[in-house]
Amino acid sequence: MPLYLVPNALGVFLHDEDHRIVGHALAYPDVSLGARLVRDILQGEISEEVANLFSQAIRRHTTTVAVESTQIARALKDIQGLDAVTTDSRNIKTFRNMVDRLLVEQGLIESPQALRHYRHQVTLLVGQQVIADASQVPDLPVRHAIDAVDELDKSINMLGMHLREWFSVYHPLVSNKIEDNEHLAVIVSLWAQGKFSMDELTGAGIPTQLAQELTEMFLPAVEGSLPANLAPMADLASAIRELADRRREIEKYISEAMVAVAPNITALVGPLIGARLISMAGSLMELARKPSSTIQVLGAEKALFRSLRTGTAPPKHGVIFQVPLLRTAPYWQRGKIARALAAKLAIAARVDAFSGRSMGDSLRNDLERRVEEIRRQSPEPPPTRPQRRRQRDSGAQRTTKKRRRRRR
Repeated sequence: MPLYLVPNALGVFLHDEDHRIVGHALAYPDVSLGARLVRDILQGEISEEVANLFSQAIRRHTTTVAVESTQIARALKDIQGLDAVTTDSRNIKTFRNMVDRLLVEQGLIESPQALRHYRHQVTLLVGQQVIADASQVPDLPVRHAIDAVDELDKSINMLGMHLREWFSVYHPLVSNKIEDNEHLAVIVSLWAQGKFSMDELTGAGIPTQLAQELTEMFLPAVEGSLPANLAPMADLASAIRELADRRREIEKYISEAMVAVAPNITALVGPLIGARLISMAGSLMELARKPSSTIQVLGAEKALFRSLRTGTAPPKHGVIFQVPLLRTAPYWQRGKIARALAAKLAIAARVDAFSGRSMGDSLRNDLERRVEEIRRQSPEPPPTRPQRRRQRDSGAQRTTKKRRRRRR
């Protein structure tokens, strides 16, 4: 009959059917050793120091032990002459509940208070190590950066809307002419400073054509007497420009980081879209584990669940719609292009996560050839109206059948 091997934060214990401790190797009172033992148990990878604890606990008592975890059993087979089997015995669970009392009764630990203090210290150290390991994941900064870009976009759009409404009180024509919120913030800042000229506009980043139109069409309106108390509106415009500058800096950081984290995804869809896909999936490893059908609709979860709930057509694409190759395609070609793009992205994600080989250019060329093939095969839109009528008719028929069933 095999003996039972139970590792925990206190050490490694070998006990029999009657819960008597036959062999043991204590990690107590070494907090770092206890934390290493806990982490090895969680990860299923036994380090050399922890393996010595197992060897000391087993010694010459037996060559066959029963453990709870398959990972621990696999790791213990590396110890010479040891046969580890996996079991779900209640005996081990019962021993776990009573091991603290047994250790105190046998004098291996001074008191229950010392045991609780030791467990507390081990828990804190394990938590610190887990957080430190998580912060070293290479794609974690990229995920935070792209999330920050999304939040900055929301802030810029919201503040830009308020600035547009505020500025339109004085010059509605100028406000309607300018679509970009950052350009509007630049113009408001220059107007509040009384520096509205062609040179000032182009020097501040306004496109030459727009600057020329503004100076020719709206300069007389802007050069009028300035209203009082423009400082708050000018401060709001400066805040928008500052947020836009921060956004560009973070975008530059993402572009540089993605080349190192996911070069194949970057070559295929660009750094920003690639980072957004990684963020939506949770990590690069999670993205690599997803099938191409899931990658295709990442970001369109609401439309997907609505289609499952109401029976409408499912979405053809999610965030990958931002890829120019897909966004500029005719509507009747987007479904096939989205599937082809998602398939290449699935390959690129797996290569970036597990291999690290550089094959982004090859994937990009294959995708472009597939897109050209789709364009040749479907140059004209299909006759969609009859199909839509049939869909509406079938939907109405389903609704009628449901009503009849309810009446029955």
